[in-house]
Amino acid sequence: MVGHGGMGKATLLQHVYEDEMTKKFDLKIWVCVSNSFDDKRVIKDTLASHEGKM
Repeated sequence: MVGHGGMGKATLLQHVYEDEMTKKFDLKIWVCVSNSFDDKRVIKDTLASHEGKM
C-alpha cells in the first residue's frame, strides 16, 4: 500500500492484519519500507528473519 503520510494506510492494514479471516494463517508478516528500497533485499531479509517459523 502506497500513499502520503496521515492517510490511514497503517490503520487500514492493521485492521486487515487482525481480521477474523487472517487468523486462519499460521504466519503473517508485516514489513515496512522507505521510499527507496531494494525489493530483493527486503524479501531476503524478511525470509531470513522468519526462518524456522515457516
